[in-house]
Amino acid sequence: MSHRALLATGLLMMGSWASAADFVAVRVNAPATLQHAGGTTALVPKQAIVTGDVVSAGARGKIALQLGGSGLMTLASLGDVQVFEAKAATGAQPASAKLKLLGGALRVDSRATNGKPAQDIRLNIGSLKTRLLNADAWGANTAEGDTLCLMAGAASVQTGAAADERLDVIGSCLRREPDGQLSRFAVDADPLIVSAIAATRFEGMGGVVTTLMAEAAAEEAVVTPPAPATAATPAPAGSGWTIVVLSLSKPEPVAARAQALAAQGLPATTRTATINGATMHRVAVGSFATQAEARAYAAGTLAKSGIKGWPAPL
Repeated sequence: MSHRALLATGLLMMGSWASAADFVAVRVNAPATLQHAGGTTALVPKQAIVTGDVVSAGARGKIALQLGGSGLMTLASLGDVQVFEAKAATGAQPASAKLKLLGGALRVDSRATNGKPAQDIRLNIGSLKTRLLNADAWGANTAEGDTLCLMAGAASVQTGAAADERLDVIGSCLRREPDGQLSRFAVDADPLIVSAIAATRFEGMGGVVTTLMAEAAAEEAVVTPPAPATAATPAPAGSGWTIVVLSLSKPEPVAARAQALAAQGLPATTRTATINGATMHRVAVGSFATQAEARAYAAGTLAKSGIKGWPAPL
């Protein structure tokens, strides 16, 4: 058989596999792309996702994926996820997938829905290897670290330690910080996490758990028209927003990173924040009157320099 014929046969088999697995994009807010063997194209609803594909949500983009007509995976703005495997349910075996979150945030709800059984999703978040069987969880691979937060069910996490970690308390989070330390905290202890989880939600698709998360999701759904430029007023002293690009429990690497960014001409400073009773040392870049301005700076100036960060109050 010729090389061309073998390639055609392989593509045909891949197409059949994709149809059997039925792993598709069910909702897409542009910009969103699909990187596959044939190149990179715009992602559209009902498009099949196959092994090796990388799904990306651009700035302000959002993508909802579904496997076998059940469960839901929602990729937030500036998120990238790679598909290593996706299998439809067969007999007693549930639908399953192996994914890697390359950057940004992804929410995975693998619970039984639409009269179909629960799913078995293996999600690698940086150095965290998680298993989400009949569970709902949110993961993020950002400058702050590799994070997993539990919304429902339970999750097991391989961290490279002798014993696996386990999340079985709703609203609990596990994070590996950039310096390798593992920390646990409650979702409600960090409003930034609450907002980030709300950002991985399509209106009418999926739920939220705690009161604080529900309030954040409701606020996100409200469309507020921008105020005219003449109505803008400066932020009072001690208020406003910044972009955090690094947050560690140790101050030394934070100071070094701030100096390196300042040498690049960026307005980087060091700050401290108390998260769940612990003092965190942070590199903050810029000062902005509104959260929207901070996000725009992160998605523009910082992103072009290959720097990831998240907005935080001053």
